[in-house]
Amino acid sequence: MYIYHYYDRDLGPFKNISELPDEEAEKIMQRLKAEKSNAFCNQRNEEYLEKRRYYEDILRREFLKKGGTITRQIPQYMVVGECPFLSSWYEKPAFIKIDIDEFDKNTIYFTYDEILEIIEKYGYPQEWNHEILLNSRSVDMSQITKRALEQSLKNLLLKKPLNKITISDIAEDCGINRMTFYYHFQDIYDLVEWSCLEDARKALEEKKTHDTWQQGFIQIFKAVQENKPFIMNVYHCVDREQVEKYLKPLTDNLLMGVIDEESVDMKVREEDKKFIARVYSYSFIGLMLDWIRDDMKEAPEKIVHRFALVIQDSFKMALDRFKI
Repeated sequence: MYIYHYYDRDLGPFKNISELPDEEAEKIMQRLKAEKSNAFCNQRNEEYLEKRRYYEDILRREFLKKGGTITRQIPQYMVVGECPFLSSWYEKPAFIKIDIDEFDKNTIYFTYDEILEIIEKYGYPQEWNHEILLNSRSVDMSQITKRALEQSLKNLLLKKPLNKITISDIAEDCGINRMTFYYHFQDIYDLVEWSCLEDARKALEEKKTHDTWQQGFIQIFKAVQENKPFIMNVYHCVDREQVEKYLKPLTDNLLMGVIDEESVDMKVREEDKKFIARVYSYSFIGLMLDWIRDDMKEAPEKIVHRFALVIQDSFKMALDRFKI
C-alpha cells in the first residue's frame, strides 16, 4: 500500500501553514493569492486559518483518544492511493509516493473507519470548509461549533445538574479548548439561552400569522417537550426570572408577527404594538412555566386551545384602542 502526498512544486513538500505564527501565515496566504492566482487554495476565505487550526485540534484529540502517538503537533496530510483531484489544487502539481511500511503505524491516523463518528459529532467537512469544495452548500462554521457545544451540554445534563457543569466539562466533551467556547458564548447560561432560541426558531418557521399562531405555540410546547431532560434540568437549577428570559424572545417574536399582520391598515405606534405583544407573551409564558412545573403532563394542544378561546379576536380589539 502506498500513501501519496500532493504539493506545489514551487513550494516543496510537507509544508503546513498551521505551523506558522498568525502574522506570517497571513502574509504567505496573501503572497500566494498574488503570485498564484489560479491555485485552488486561493478560493479559501479570511476565516480559513481559524477553521483549519480548530479542526486540526479536533483531529489531534481524536487521535489521542484512539491511542495514537503524537510526534508533531501539526499533522501532515496524505491520501491512500493516487488522487488526481488533489493535483488540481496546484498550479505546478507534484506528489511523493511512500510505502506505508516506512511509517510507524502508531503515528498514522486513517479517518475512513472513524469518519462517520466525526461527522455525526462535528458535521461534514464540506459544511465548515465549503469554500474549497466545488458546488457544496454554504454553512456557517460558527453555527456548527455552537451546535456541537449545545449537544455536549445536553449530553452532560443527562448526568448532572446544570449548576454542577463547568465550561471545562463542555469543552472536554466537545473536544475543543475553553477559549473556543468563549469565542462563541459568554458563559453556560448564554449557551442555554441560544439553544432555547434556536430550537424555537426551528419550531416556529413561518407560523407567525393570525391563522397560524396557535400552531406556532403548539410547536414551541413540543420543542420544549422533545428536550424535556434539558428543560427540566434548567428549570430546577435557575430561578423563574431566568427561565422567563429564555422564553420571552420566542413568544414576543411570534406575537409581533401576528400583531404586525393585524395592524396593517391601522396607525399604531411601534411601542404600543410591543406593549400589546408583551402582555400576551407574559400570559403564555406563565402557562408554559406552570406546565413545566407540573412535569409537562397536559397535552399542548389542549392548553393552546383554551388560551385561544380566552384571547379570541382580542388582538384586533387591543390594536383598535391604541390607534392614533
